[in-house]
Amino acid sequence: MINSLVIKNFAIIEDLEVNFLPGYSVITGETGAGKSIIIDALSLLLGERSSFNQIRNGTNRAFIEGSFYIDNDDTLLAINTIMEDLVSLDDHLLVVTRTLDNSGRSILKMNGRSVTLAISKSVMSYLIDIHSQHENMLLLDEHRHLALLDEFIKDNPVYHEYRESYKRYLDLLAEQKSILQATISDDEIDFLKSQIDEIEKVNPLENEEEELEAKVSLLRNLEKIAGIRNGLYDLLSGDRGAVTNLYLATKEINNLGDDFAPFAERINEYYYGVRDQADSIIDKLDALLESNDNIEEIDNRLYRIRKLIRKYGASAVDVLAAKKDMEQKLSNAQNFEVQKSRISKAITDELNTLNLKANALSEKRKNKAIDLCREINLELKDLALDNAEFKVAFSLKELSPNGHDDVAFVLAANKGSAFLPIKNAISGGEASRLMLALKIIFRRLGSAETLIFDEVDTGISGRIASMVGKKIANLAKDTQVIAITHLAQVASFADHHYYVSKLISKTSTHAEVSLLDEEDTVEAIAKMLGGDVITATVISAARELRSEAKKLRQDN
Repeated sequence: MINSLVIKNFAIIEDLEVNFLPGYSVITGETGAGKSIIIDALSLLLGERSSFNQIRNGTNRAFIEGSFYIDNDDTLLAINTIMEDLVSLDDHLLVVTRTLDNSGRSILKMNGRSVTLAISKSVMSYLIDIHSQHENMLLLDEHRHLALLDEFIKDNPVYHEYRESYKRYLDLLAEQKSILQATISDDEIDFLKSQIDEIEKVNPLENEEEELEAKVSLLRNLEKIAGIRNGLYDLLSGDRGAVTNLYLATKEINNLGDDFAPFAERINEYYYGVRDQADSIIDKLDALLESNDNIEEIDNRLYRIRKLIRKYGASAVDVLAAKKDMEQKLSNAQNFEVQKSRISKAITDELNTLNLKANALSEKRKNKAIDLCREINLELKDLALDNAEFKVAFSLKELSPNGHDDVAFVLAANKGSAFLPIKNAISGGEASRLMLALKIIFRRLGSAETLIFDEVDTGISGRIASMVGKKIANLAKDTQVIAITHLAQVASFADHHYYVSKLISKTSTHAEVSLLDEEDTVEAIAKMLGGDVITATVISAARELRSEAKKLRQDN
């Protein structure tokens, strides 16, 4: 709900602060005092385009600030999701400011952080819904009617089953497109085969290039290796080598007696270990020296492997990966008809399922629409539109993410009248009452925490005006409602009454807003009934009107 609104240097408002309360509040006042300017200022906080021409004459900057307490945890979560890390709302409080200056600059901030108009519109749609004769676009826009109806059934399994089936259908269409795009010509097939054959003839192994390079390096140094081999043999296995010396040392230690036997045993272990390692080293070097490997053959294989690597990647792994990819393309091409037949059947099957689910979804909508029409028509009768009939019109369209239904809200304004789109069916006060009836029903969709009605009672009076006031008051049972009105019957139902005064001096005009007590409220209602001349009879009528409104609210 909105806690407070500060407006500075905006239109005729010089410096205004209004603290709003929960429940149903009305704003009344003399014509031109600035009641609708308050709505214009709030609209700027909602992300509307800047109104630089409304900067107060003689000043350079207009400033608007709204303080909002977010009561609903789901609303808080939704707003935090939109805001991400821009603003923290852990304390449920959001302060929104909008600054306009004569240079054409507009700054919008939330809790001190600058945000875009798009973010502001998304966030503020959860907090404030301004309802006026000219601002019912959501309810009047036929493109939104299906979404409004679906809000009543979106928790039904049929709704989600259809959307899941539609997603599968789109995925299959995308797969079909991929298969069709993968079709290649006979020449391309022959080229793929030649590339695969080129790789298979060489058949490079992973890390083979590095191993061959190492082998070539050894083969090119055979003479040096032979010298190293002979030197190692002398050092390890020759007559004076390490193996012989360990063997002789063991024998000498054994001659020292039993006390030295553990030392002899340990040296003996070293002897066998060194002998085994020496034999292995010499055998490996002898095998290398006796190898039949031809260095030219190895160089030739290295050349062929490197040629493939230059053509297909940075290593043998890339070459093998390219071969696998080409084999897959070849397989797809050779199995094209099979794949084409498979995906076509899958699409047909899913489309049949989708149509069944679309029919089931349509049936759910039509059943809900019957309930919705009954409820709205009851509201219309309460608002003295006895002869009007609301209906949800269905027509078929191509399958879409939302099914095959086209939905439009239509109205017959009188018995025997044709059903027309609601924006064309009626006008003036009747349109206001229709919008109010729709707002009452669609309020259940979890709309904004504060509803603002800006003179939606235009064109009505008497008993109908009392019904409108009662309906608006009923909305305030579970949400904050603010109504700008010129009708005493509507104002009489309010919990709180704010009065806007226009003060004119020799050099300027400015507006003030006062929260009235009960006596002042009765007087304000009396002004709405009798004009500038307030007699005891008018005061009595105002008091009776106020009393009757309170009684009707209690009875309800």
